Amino acid sequence: AGINPDSYKTRSFTDVKSDAYYAAYVEWAAQKNIVKGTGDKLFSPDAPVTREQMAVMMVNYAGQMGYSIPTPLASVTFADSNQISAWAAKEVAAMQRAGIVRGKDGNRFDPQGNATRAEGSAVLRRFIEVIIDPAAAAGWTKNDSGHLLYYQGGKAVTGWREISGKRYYFDESGIMAVNTKVDGYEVGPDGARR
Repeated sequence: AGINPDSYKTRSFTDVKSDAYYAAYVEWAAQKNIVKGTGDKLFSPDAPVTREQMAVMMVNYAGQMGYSIPTPLASVTFADSNQISAWAAKEVAAMQRAGIVRGKDGNRFDPQGNATRAEGSAVLRRFIEVIIDPAAAAGWTKNDSGHLLYYQGGKAVTGWREISGKRYYFDESGIMAVNTKVDGYEVGPDGARR
């Protein structure tokens, strides 16, 4: 992002010490409206980031950097969508439709759940693939619960698909079936039809 730490000496948050290694970067993100803090001039630098906060920061970063957010996927109504904060709903929907954030088991988003390091890493990878380098958004990927999906043309495939000479079944949300029976066919632990 081309940040010069010397250009961000002011402090928007009372709990970010001026000598903290991250102080200039927090200030940069605050001045660019990427982060808003946690209220009452607090940033809460040691607090975990929730999944909905992560989605908001990614959308704000994309906007600040001039990236457009594609919407190749259909909107998903998560089972816990009523728990997504009003201030984050639009951003969660945008990141979901772009394929950057995904649901967990039971079609839940878990908006107030803390983003794990693994989830954060996956979101960053998807962000780079989908927004910074869209040509990379194809092939196998895992959702935030570790289930495999396969993308073609920026969309998760559904139904029976032949990939690399093997037949796989993907449910309506794009998750690959494993260790089950679909349409009378056995599906093994690797997801391939037997």
